[in-house]
This record gives sequence, structure tokens and C-alpha cells, in this order.
Amino acid sequence: MSRRVRSQIVNRYLASSAAHPRSVALLEDLSYVVLLLVATPLKYLAAMPMMVRLVGSSHGALFIWLGLLVATGLSCRGRPLGWP
Repeated sequence: MSRRVRSQIVNRYLASSAAHPRSVALLEDLSYVVLLLVATPLKYLAAMPMMVRLVGSSHGALFIWLGLLVATGLSCRGRPLGWP
């Protein structure tokens, strides 16, 4: 990948004001997939309930972090936190 293309990708996706919530949302989505496809089968098929506790806790923390980022972004822009 050329330097110019890489620069355009960085400027478009990572330099915007939505880059931080977007990256946290991606991590939260991945943790949900890991929870459903890895931890839950391990709990029931391999008798490893600790995996659900670990992955579920990290998923919950990421979800709360994402919610706080969205609420902060809305309040900084003068938008109401509730639905209109």
C-alpha cells in the first residue's frame, strides 16, 4: 500500500471526531462475537464457565465505555441525551 493511500485512509477514518467511538464500537462488537462463538460453547461443552465471566465482563465494560463516549459526544454538541 502506498504512503498516499495509507494517508488518505488514516485521514478519513482515524482523524475524525468519531474515530474514538468507532474504534471502541469495533472492540465491543468483537468482544460480543467472542462471547457468543468462543466463550459460551466453552462454558457448555468444555465446562469452563470462567471464560464467560472474563469475556462477558470485558464486553460489559466496553459497552459502558461506548455509551459514555456517545453521551459525551452528544452533550458536547448540545444535543439532548434522550430521543426527540
